[in-house]
Amino acid sequence: MSNSDNQNLAVDQALINTKTYSVREHADDDEISLFEIWLILARKKKLILIICLLVTLAGSLYALTKPDVYGYSATLQLGALFADGHEISIDDIKNAESKLKEVYLPVVLNDYYNKTPASEKNIKINVSVPKESKILIISGSSTEKDASIYQDLINKTGIHLIENLNEVIKTKKKLASEQVIKITKRLQILAESEKDLNARIESFDKSFKSTPIDNSGTTALVITELNNQKLQMNREKYSLESLLLNIESDLKLSKETKFLTSVTQSIEPIGLNTKMIILLSLLFGLILAVFIALATDLIGKLKVN
Repeated sequence: MSNSDNQNLAVDQALINTKTYSVREHADDDEISLFEIWLILARKKKLILIICLLVTLAGSLYALTKPDVYGYSATLQLGALFADGHEISIDDIKNAESKLKEVYLPVVLNDYYNKTPASEKNIKINVSVPKESKILIISGSSTEKDASIYQDLINKTGIHLIENLNEVIKTKKKLASEQVIKITKRLQILAESEKDLNARIESFDKSFKSTPIDNSGTTALVITELNNQKLQMNREKYSLESLLLNIESDLKLSKETKFLTSVTQSIEPIGLNTKMIILLSLLFGLILAVFIALATDLIGKLKVN
């Protein structure tokens, strides 16, 4: 091996040793830093304990004195019309949701605030559509003290949509009912015409039987024509009766928009319970106490320097 190779090898070894020493030095620094932090926390344990207890006590007092909050909700089902036995929703569920959120709910809230100007304008009512469903949920949360307010507002919001969509169904039903009346009248006319036609056929048939030779040609043609008319009349009658049956069936199947459930209160209070609030207060108090302990130690060192 040449001298230059030996020199390069020595340099590489020196670099490796330097890096190894640097890593060890940083590791030692980290260990010292963690140890120092532990010493600081041990010195400040009384401060940490006091802060932790105070925060936990404050959280416990809040948990024990705060009023219970309950959820209030109502469920609406959109109405539907039927055509030839096939259900047709009276409105798109997302469109109905938008109407509630952007039109009817603001109207109801503004009306309430105008009637009670002294009330706080912090009422929050939500509208949602469960995934892959055709129902709407209007909900809100409040203490039992304001329960009647939320129940009334949720109910009024739902009624606005119900009245709007049911007016559409009412109009459609009226048109269908008018069509039923027309068909019924036409069937009555056909029934009267059929009686008259049967009488004429019977009359010509008697005439043909009494003088079969003299009236054979003319009478046979007339009877044939009358039977053709009767056949056409029966076809129309059958078609109208089928149409009438379908319309009446569709009218019976049609459903109005309505409350599936009236405004109800949740059985249990919603939100964090007392135990969870106390536990979170303890955790937050511990974190805050550690932070204050380290901060006060750092401030003390800076003042000394």
